[in-house]
Amino acid sequence: MLKELLRDKPLEYVFISHFESDECGGLSHLLNNFPDVKTICSQVTAMQLRGFGFTNELIIKKPNEMLESRNFKLKFIGYPSGMHLWEGLLTIDLDRQLLFSSDLFIKGDKMFEKMADSNWKAEIDNISIQQIPSENELKTLQSILQDINVKYIATGHGPFLKL
Repeated sequence: MLKELLRDKPLEYVFISHFESDECGGLSHLLNNFPDVKTICSQVTAMQLRGFGFTNELIIKKPNEMLESRNFKLKFIGYPSGMHLWEGLLTIDLDRQLLFSSDLFIKGDKMFEKMADSNWKAEIDNISIQQIPSENELKTLQSILQDINVKYIATGHGPFLKL
C-alpha cells in the first residue's frame, strides 16, 4: 500500500521512536521494499537495531537536534520510553506543527477511528506513571511538552489527533 501511495517516489526516511516490536517490527519489510530508506532513531535504538542485524543507514539524533530537508524541519525531543526508561525520541515537524508521539497518547477507546479532536493540555496531563514509570522523568517530559506549539498529534496507537 505504501508503494501505491508513493507511486514512483522513493521512501527516504523512517522514524523509529524507540526499540519495541510495534515501533520497528516492520523495518525489515520496509527495507525489502525500499532498500535505500534511512532510519532516524536515538543512539540506544541504533545499537539495538544493529544488534538485530540491521545494516541500513541510520541517522542518529539526540534531543533538541534538528533534521531539515526540502520537505520538512524536524526537531527531536527526548523521552524515557517504556518500562525500562530507555532513550526514546519524539519528533515534531515544526512547519506543520505535527508531533509524532510514539506511545505517549494512546487512544484505545478510539483505536479504529481515523481522526479525533483533542486538547493539548489534557493530552499532556493524561500521560501516566504507567507510561513513564518515574515521577521525576514524567514531570520533566510534561514540562517540555507544554512549551511546544502543536496542532496535530500522529499517535503511535489510535487516531490522528487534531488539537
